[in-house]
Amino acid sequence: MQAGSTRVLRVALSVAAVLAIVAVYGYTMRPTATTEAVVLLIAVLVVSIAWAVRELSVRARREALETERERAEALRDQANLLNLVHDAIFVRDLYSVIKYWNRGAEELYGWTAEEAAGQVTHQLLKTISWAPLADIEAEVLRTGRWEGELTHTRKDGTTVVVASRWSLRRDERGAPIAFLETNNDITDRRHADEALRRQANLLDQTHDAIFMWEFTGTIVYWNRGAERLYGFSSDEAIGRNSHALLRTKHPMSTAAFETAIERRGAWSGELTHVTRDGRTILVESRHQLVRETDGRRLVLESNRDITERKRAEDAVRQAQAELAHISRVTTMGELTASLAHELNQPIAAALTNANTCLRWLARDQPDLEEARDAARRIAKDATRASEIIHRIRSYYKKATPHRDVVDVNEIAREMLVLLRGEADRLLRLHPHRSGGGPSHGHRRSRPTAAGVHEPHAQWPRGDEEHGW
Repeated sequence: MQAGSTRVLRVALSVAAVLAIVAVYGYTMRPTATTEAVVLLIAVLVVSIAWAVRELSVRARREALETERERAEALRDQANLLNLVHDAIFVRDLYSVIKYWNRGAEELYGWTAEEAAGQVTHQLLKTISWAPLADIEAEVLRTGRWEGELTHTRKDGTTVVVASRWSLRRDERGAPIAFLETNNDITDRRHADEALRRQANLLDQTHDAIFMWEFTGTIVYWNRGAERLYGFSSDEAIGRNSHALLRTKHPMSTAAFETAIERRGAWSGELTHVTRDGRTILVESRHQLVRETDGRRLVLESNRDITERKRAEDAVRQAQAELAHISRVTTMGELTASLAHELNQPIAAALTNANTCLRWLARDQPDLEEARDAARRIAKDATRASEIIHRIRSYYKKATPHRDVVDVNEIAREMLVLLRGEADRLLRLHPHRSGGGPSHGHRRSRPTAAGVHEPHAQWPRGDEEHGW
């Protein structure tokens, strides 16, 4: 369009120049020419110039209108695109008067575009900033941009914290003409951060080591208890990978460990860590998965040093084992006399039955049935003596206890043997405690075939199985 206007102007000027040359030439060659001819030529020249100027002006206006229309269409397209975003976006001039207000701003602040247009932003939104607004605008004019946090007031009177980004718009000559402001609501995140800070202040009062890390392992919080336990300051720990920093030894692979936390939402157990000074410590650890609204997965880890407690427990278990062994040995020493006496019982009974067996066989007519019964009693007494010795050895050794199926009646009978032997021994030592009754220290006996009273030779059927 501009090239066409220039071409028309050149044609008009060329025509005017030709007419001027013709007029001068005619006047030079024919000085007697009439004045009317000269005037006519000049008139044609003026008309040509006027027509050219008019054509140029018309075309310039058309070009300006076309350019303005294209610019308006571009601005409408941009406005439509800006209305699609969720952020609050508005344009204000250098005097902070609002020129554009998108749908995101309507939704965030409550004012429509018609209500906001022409208003001064900082008065409408009651802007609160950490720095003077004049200084912020001066920085934008100097650098072309600014980012930070602002507090605004909505139409309903509630406040909102926004992450704000300012950009400077310039015209074709590079002169500043407006500010483009983009605001994103971070009120919920800011409240959450404040709540976390309050909780962090409380966690700093505990003695346990408490820290928080993102699911990739990056530490985002480190309390004073962790500083005391591990030796790393908060500045040194935050941003580092917790597993690498503490050289954590998990009960499983790190990947499987994190998968278990994600699946269950929590984990507790014992971990091994290495402090800054190289000490290896054992901690009682608890992990809790925290899912943020923005999709982040955080793990709150609480650790308590149980190294000394574990050492003390191991020492106590070792001491208990030693004491148990000593107790068994001491008990054996105390029971040695009684056990020796009880061992003598089956041995003496076997010897008596052996002699009885020999006498039954030495008769003129050997009584084989009686001899066979005596031999059975000998074998049973010998077996009982062997079992007593075996159990004593097992009790004396540092052997792991094991369970067996036993006959309760048999145990009761064996206890009767032990208690009876101990009672006999005590009664022999203190006969006056018998109360004048029959002495239990003397065993019953019956006459043998030779007429001699021999103990344990033969008892009633209930006692014969043990040679009593």
